[in-house]
Amino acid sequence: MLIASYCGSIASAAEVETSPPAPEQANCFVESSSDTVEVSSMSALASALTAGSPGRNILIAPGTYAGGGALDFAGNGAEGNPIVIRPRDGLGTVTINSPRFQFGDTSSWIVMEKLYFAASRIVLRGDHNRIARCRFRNINVNSPIVTEQARDCRIDHCDFSDWQYDGAQGGCIAVRPEHFPNGAAARLLIDHCYFHDMTPDAGQNGNEIIQLFANTNHSGLEAPTLTVDRCLFSNINIPGEGEIVSIKLGGVAVRGCTFGNCPSMYLPMRTSANCEIRSCWFEGPLRSDPLMVRGPNNLVIGNRFIGGLNLGVWAGNASWADILSGAAGIGSYAPATESRIIGNRLGSGHILVGTYWGSDTNPGVSLPADSNLLEENTRDSGGSAGSLISSIHGFSPAQTNTTVNSTTSAPYTPAVKLTSNNVGLEAPDPLCV
Repeated sequence: MLIASYCGSIASAAEVETSPPAPEQANCFVESSSDTVEVSSMSALASALTAGSPGRNILIAPGTYAGGGALDFAGNGAEGNPIVIRPRDGLGTVTINSPRFQFGDTSSWIVMEKLYFAASRIVLRGDHNRIARCRFRNINVNSPIVTEQARDCRIDHCDFSDWQYDGAQGGCIAVRPEHFPNGAAARLLIDHCYFHDMTPDAGQNGNEIIQLFANTNHSGLEAPTLTVDRCLFSNINIPGEGEIVSIKLGGVAVRGCTFGNCPSMYLPMRTSANCEIRSCWFEGPLRSDPLMVRGPNNLVIGNRFIGGLNLGVWAGNASWADILSGAAGIGSYAPATESRIIGNRLGSGHILVGTYWGSDTNPGVSLPADSNLLEENTRDSGGSAGSLISSIHGFSPAQTNTTVNSTTSAPYTPAVKLTSNNVGLEAPDPLCV
């Protein structure tokens, strides 16, 4: 049943939409030879960085480097004049097998680019640091990039593949629960990265490509903006509960991304508020409901769903206040409320308002999706994209106060499908031209 009247207050698109990256977050630079140091060991690299001043270029001689433990970096460049670490002879000439690289807590304006990593982890800390055009293989050490007390940092044009499952929870990029609260990790930009060809022979709940985690008590949910922008996820199949971008934070934006050929994978807004999914392309094989909207004040706008894929605006089993306080416990989910679902185009699928997992695995569903707004959503196969479920698994009502309009005044750009030419090691950088 379509509910024509609207009760309640839904935030405007401007209020819900997260802010675009600040220009300084791009950490652009012009290569200079005024202060160039060449190194041929990891210890020499650390020393050159620590002793460096803004504008230093640290060139790593060709070869494969291994280390026996953590390697800490400490250094400070300047805006427009960072310290740059890169291979002397260009992309593909330096491979690093050290198990752990770690930026110093106070490091700033450092760029690490064009390096190959194998079974290695980078702990990204400090302010305005950047990991660019790096390749990660043999991903078997949980997440190869972990953001820890990192602010205004950028991970861009990187290439991730070859996930070797080692029995632990993991992914490619993670914001850890213990590192997020109180603004310790903030304003992270992940853009133009290529995640592809990952088919480990085993998996478990907790294996996600990008993990954006809240604390156990969800105290980090009202966090500064994290943006995943124009990334391509292709040919990924992680057994078990495979998640592509797992959103368990507030203020997350996923924009202009393409998700394709990822069987059983999906993008869940597991515990989210004030988040945005904008102009993304979803194409199978994926789960039949690849995007799950939960929590208050989210914006889902301008996305494209090919074939029979559905968009779920979910009911829940816990209030948002209980989620924030931790009283609801892990595994509890707030319903989608006061969210805007605008300008999405589906193939033969539907927008399912009030949907939920089967009652046999998630008993106690009790809170309807409430006061959500659907505007200018369309389907290739004709008919309304707002096929609402008003009763599911014996739970009724599954949705209340839903408004459906055929037009919208909110501006949006339709999704465009990305290819491997748009992302990764050698793709153009629109932020640094």
